[in-house]
Amino acid sequence: MKNAVDFSCLSSDKRLEMRVFDGLRGGVRLVGKTVDSYGYGWHHTYIFFLKMFTLKRLRYFSIFWSLFIGIGALGGSTMMFIEPTGKFWDMYLLLPGMQKLPFPDIFFQNFIFPGIALILVNGVTNFISFFLIYTKHRYAALSAMFCGIILMLWITVQFVIWSFNFMSNIYFIFGLLQAFTGYGYFKLKIDN
Repeated sequence: MKNAVDFSCLSSDKRLEMRVFDGLRGGVRLVGKTVDSYGYGWHHTYIFFLKMFTLKRLRYFSIFWSLFIGIGALGGSTMMFIEPTGKFWDMYLLLPGMQKLPFPDIFFQNFIFPGIALILVNGVTNFISFFLIYTKHRYAALSAMFCGIILMLWITVQFVIWSFNFMSNIYFIFGLLQAFTGYGYFKLKIDN
């Protein structure tokens, strides 16, 4: 095998041997996996692929997701503050769906409260996560993972209020990717 690399003992208490090689296009392919008698399977495969990403790369991905989602939340809430009726942005069609939520007469007559909720739930949390990741705080990885989970919960509430739509589906996937990136960052920080 060309350019074979042998990864033995990826974690101190579990032994795993995986061999990879560079394919014709420079990609990494998994060609063999040997796990000891304890029967560890998918966890070691996941850790192996995490090892392919360095801690630095996962930190950069976490920074990207925090900024991308935080800036998106800031932009979305700014749109809601500029035109609270939603007619200019064609968002007024979403207001009847919000009437299903508690206290619709107080909070959901326009987009001011949804804008405040969006910036607080998804904007501020992601900007705090960005700051923690940038300063390499000990809770940086957890903050990235929790921001992804928060985004997925936010989108799940949208799925309950309205049906599935393209933008919500995409942002749910973004939240999933942010959570997985944060989890990978967390696991590599623990292992290092």
